[in-house]
Amino acid sequence: MPELPEVEVVRRGVESWAAGRAVTEAQVHDARSLRRYAEGPEHFRRVLIGRTLLAPERRGKFLWIPLGSETEAAPSQALMIHLGMSGQVLMEAAEAPLEKHLKVTLHLGAPTQRTEAADDGAVPDQLRFVDQRIFGGMQISPLVPDSVVQEAQGVDARRVLSRCGAYRPGPAGGSDDGRALLPHPAGAAYGPEARPAGSGDGLGVGNIYADEALWRSRLHYARRTETMTRAQASLLLASLQDVMGMRSPPAPASTPCM
Repeated sequence: MPELPEVEVVRRGVESWAAGRAVTEAQVHDARSLRRYAEGPEHFRRVLIGRTLLAPERRGKFLWIPLGSETEAAPSQALMIHLGMSGQVLMEAAEAPLEKHLKVTLHLGAPTQRTEAADDGAVPDQLRFVDQRIFGGMQISPLVPDSVVQEAQGVDARRVLSRCGAYRPGPAGGSDDGRALLPHPAGAAYGPEARPAGSGDGLGVGNIYADEALWRSRLHYARRTETMTRAQASLLLASLQDVMGMRSPPAPASTPCM
């Protein structure tokens, strides 16, 4: 199952190849991949055609592509992509053979500026969603102000998926001093293993990554977050980022699990 780092790899790939390009056609090959979208395949297609794919964003394992429009100053909708257990997002040339488990194809217009990833000048013109087990899917979702970041940083909020508006950015964004892993003043306390894995107002990084980060931080999985110091939370955050390849390794700890 794709965990946070794998979803981030997908986000970066889509940003490199598809950001800034308009959707010229949308094909739904298997309506089961749109089962969470009540409006159905034809409405899905009509919403996407003519819209510009903006820079994709991610919070936890939620991945979405804001949809630009000439009539909106800021995007109000996004294409949400849920990878599930076997979902893949592929950038392919139109003449490339169709994958066996291809579910959705977006045909893209020419890039408005040179794509950094295309050193040889060949730019794939299709975004394909492939899903063997069909646990994932796509849907059009509304965007809402990011009230969590606005409250924490006192800045105008960017827009995020409505279902992510109450979640903190997590180890890949927001505060870099561990505060995101400490209990919210109005919330309950959690063991640190449960906290990164998606309890309360946090979003998941995956149990394997959480366990490895706890080991590197010398923190016991049952240690409750309200007993953690700011320094311990910062070390845990740094360990999570290290495990997921988001920073250089922290200094090794020599103390036993606390």
